[in-house]
Amino acid sequence: MPLNMRSATFLFLLAVFVAGMNAQTKAPSADVTLAMSADTPEYCAGPMTPNWPSAGFFKTQNPDDIVLRLPVTLQYKNHRSETIILPPRIGLFNRMIVPGRNEPIVLREAKYFGGSYVNEVTTPPHPDAPFDSIGFSAVPGGNFLCLLAKGPGCTSDTVLIPVVDHSSQLDLRGKTIQIVMTRDHTLQPALLQKLTELWKASGTVWSGVAESAPLTFRIQDELFVKSCWPSKSNIQQTADPGIKAMIYVGSGGGSIPLAIAMQEEKTLNPHNYPFGDVMPDGTVKVGDAANFGPFKMNWFMIQQTRTAKSMIGKRNSLNPNVEEEIGRRINDDAALATRILKEAMSVWDTSPPDHPMKNNFWAGHRYGQSGLENNSNVTQADWKDFLKYYNNIKQLQSWIDQDPQDAWTGNSRYWLHLQNR
Repeated sequence: MPLNMRSATFLFLLAVFVAGMNAQTKAPSADVTLAMSADTPEYCAGPMTPNWPSAGFFKTQNPDDIVLRLPVTLQYKNHRSETIILPPRIGLFNRMIVPGRNEPIVLREAKYFGGSYVNEVTTPPHPDAPFDSIGFSAVPGGNFLCLLAKGPGCTSDTVLIPVVDHSSQLDLRGKTIQIVMTRDHTLQPALLQKLTELWKASGTVWSGVAESAPLTFRIQDELFVKSCWPSKSNIQQTADPGIKAMIYVGSGGGSIPLAIAMQEEKTLNPHNYPFGDVMPDGTVKVGDAANFGPFKMNWFMIQQTRTAKSMIGKRNSLNPNVEEEIGRRINDDAALATRILKEAMSVWDTSPPDHPMKNNFWAGHRYGQSGLENNSNVTQADWKDFLKYYNNIKQLQSWIDQDPQDAWTGNSRYWLHLQNR
């Protein structure tokens, strides 16, 4: 098995899912705590998609039920002076405190377990690498801020909260609630001892339970309710779990790359579409318009990334033989394709393409050089297409983040209709 596949296999061994974790029994640590802030809420109507309760969520059944979907920014606060190395998350426990109720309401309760092979874990996390909840992460001591869920110890999550549940006669409209999150990052003693010695130059390997202070949130009396859950028509059992694993290795668990791959190709496998891809009329794409990898990135953007420039070297990127060679390498290695995608997203602006602009990643991804330059070939209808693509990706990302275990390890592909370009 190739090294990158072994790494991916190991990562997912750490995240085999089992629902129904026993109620929180381990004492939270004072050394590592969670800071939590709420982002824009959404109120969702009707029964949840059936597979989400199997991921440890509560279940709503009535078409008139309402669920609050609350995105939150989480930050692991290291109260020590030295850098700590945080192990993968093995369990989570979300609970809600409602005034007038004696007991908190359990929102989500789940455990992740699996084999952690000491010999496979040899490299400590890079200090500047993005936080990875199901991998190892370095968290420096001190007080840092999260910007768009990025920064030391920063990540994002989504809390699902029953607002109206007819089966239990619960109605929280107009009520103020509090949410508490608990995350279990305990390592088995043998592995903790091994890694403590192995990684002592990089930081202190930490093992324990982190908990947040209560986040207070008021639910409005009058709610704008919409449909949020993917229907059966938005889920296909066609995705290649091996490609998902490779994307995970390249992205560090980021769900945007997986969302793009899901939108682009039903299997996620670039060998499932003609080399270079085709236009809607069946014409083969060549030159700068050619697409490669699970994300169908165009050659115009690929060749401008740091990794691709290194692969091209002193050769002419316009040489069809060079394009073909590197295109085939990208098609064969989803982790490489993901690294190139992430570099592209750091080169160009990834803000919503909601008005004509230059150097927008989404416009370039949909329309190549013309989209990036917003030249005379780009119409208002094109910008509507760019925005629809962006909104599709954000919706798929939301579905992935709400059931990451199924999204990353199963063969489910979430998708939304979009005209091919």
